[in-house]
Amino acid sequence: MDAELAKKWMLLFNEKIQVNKDYLSELDTPIGDGDHGGNMARVWPLSLKNLEGKDFANSAEVFQVVSHAHCLARLARLRSSLRLSLLWE
Repeated sequence: MDAELAKKWMLLFNEKIQVNKDYLSELDTPIGDGDHGGNMARVWPLSLKNLEGKDFANSAEVFQVVSHAHCLARLARLRSSLRLSLLWE
């Protein structure tokens, strides 16, 4: 898979997440806290911003940029949760 196809795949995946975020959260509710769809809908556009205006040599570079952005978003959410939990100690 070349880089352009990988970028297109990520963009289309984001579109599906945005359309189905409520359903994804509904699926998460029985086993989680019901926020999966909302979290994905919030993080994916931020990840895709890192692809704008850049040229990539291959699909691995595209996936690396997207996964790195997801990890940073997760860390930010964990830090925020930690700060909130410290308020109730």
